[in-house]
Amino acid sequence: MKVTDKKIEGCQASITVEMDSTEVEEGLSKTYRRLVKKVEIPGFRKGKAPRDVFEKYVSREKMLDELVDDIVPEACQKAIQDEEIKPFATPKVAMVTTDPFVFSARIPLPPVVELGDYKTIRAAKETVEIAEENIDTVVDQVLHQRATWETAERPVKMGDMLLMQVESTLNGEPYLNREDMQYSVREEAIYPAPGFGDCLVDMVAGEPKEFSIVFPEDHARAELAGKTAAFKVTVREIKEEKLPELNDAFAHELNPEFNTLSELRQRIRENMQDRQDDKAQAKFEDQIVEALIKMSKIDYPEVMVEAELDQIIEQQLQRLQSNVKSPEEFRAMLSQMTPEDMQQRYRPLAEQRVASSLVLGKLATTENLVPNDEEVDAEIEKLITDAGDKKEEEKALYNQSETRDRLIQLLTARKTMAFIDEIALQPALEAVEPKADEDEKTEEADK
Repeated sequence: MKVTDKKIEGCQASITVEMDSTEVEEGLSKTYRRLVKKVEIPGFRKGKAPRDVFEKYVSREKMLDELVDDIVPEACQKAIQDEEIKPFATPKVAMVTTDPFVFSARIPLPPVVELGDYKTIRAAKETVEIAEENIDTVVDQVLHQRATWETAERPVKMGDMLLMQVESTLNGEPYLNREDMQYSVREEAIYPAPGFGDCLVDMVAGEPKEFSIVFPEDHARAELAGKTAAFKVTVREIKEEKLPELNDAFAHELNPEFNTLSELRQRIRENMQDRQDDKAQAKFEDQIVEALIKMSKIDYPEVMVEAELDQIIEQQLQRLQSNVKSPEEFRAMLSQMTPEDMQQRYRPLAEQRVASSLVLGKLATTENLVPNDEEVDAEIEKLITDAGDKKEEEKALYNQSETRDRLIQLLTARKTMAFIDEIALQPALEAVEPKADEDEKTEEADK
């Protein structure tokens, strides 16, 4: 075996390997012993056909194809060791020719990170104040959640809840047909057709109404785009929303901790402030990491992006599937985006995540931010504080190798972000005028 070509570009090595005839012959013998047990040859018991007969029966070309699985992985590994290449991930192997027996391998190499002058990073964190209008909006939402619905003897208005009979067709074919359909009349509603709620306003219980709605050509569901839905609706009951009175009693009923309405509003303010602070912190840290990436030199094998991309797409598909109502709807949404579209859409995110992970990991090792055993043990004690009589059991779980490693990664990430956050929040660096050397000072004095 000899390496006939070797290239190293960035974080990938490429080699071409030619096997000598002795190695190929030994491999063919191994392949014969493996296949002869599986192939039935007329006139011989399975596994007993001589090699020359077996090769004539299955063909030498087939034997050479099968040989790939028997000798290439081991030969590739030996070639990598002989060339003193340190792979970061599994090589990708491809056959070049079987006569002579030549294969090529692309070998991912470890990523390389050279940090920029991260101690010069500066960023400002947004300060968000919660306005009274924001609290009013939340209070209004809570009121609607606690509202009751009472029968109304009047025509339909926006915001009403209806019980109605619906008959309809879509381009002459059955569409939505329900005897007792409950429906909330909202301007923004697009089901069962855009503008359906508007057509119900001013209807009177017991009096049927017929109308048609044309779906827009750019409708999200292609099977509905441009089609006409004809409806016949009979409202059976109209209910209007009755909001509770907003006072101290309402606040106490909502949560016994609150004795006054102002206490409820204060809790809402605190919760909203916490959420806004979290968003501001996340945005602040994104800016810092982006600055760190831009000032650093990063090189990594493509396999890292591919692995991250696969994970992102899998997460997106799981989220999408959990938000749809049926497998049919899920398949319909998938049909609108090919795997290539998804890869193109999420590749920038995958690349950003890989770069972020690498620069933060490099920073953690550079500044020795990996937690020691005492810090990890202290974190575990915090996590099991409320475990009661199961503390020892919980501690044992956290101390399992895989779980403890994940905890170390979490603490490392936390310490690293805290470190770079502190740097970024320092006062802006001031430009320093260069000092004239002594010769220049003397020259100025002589003048």
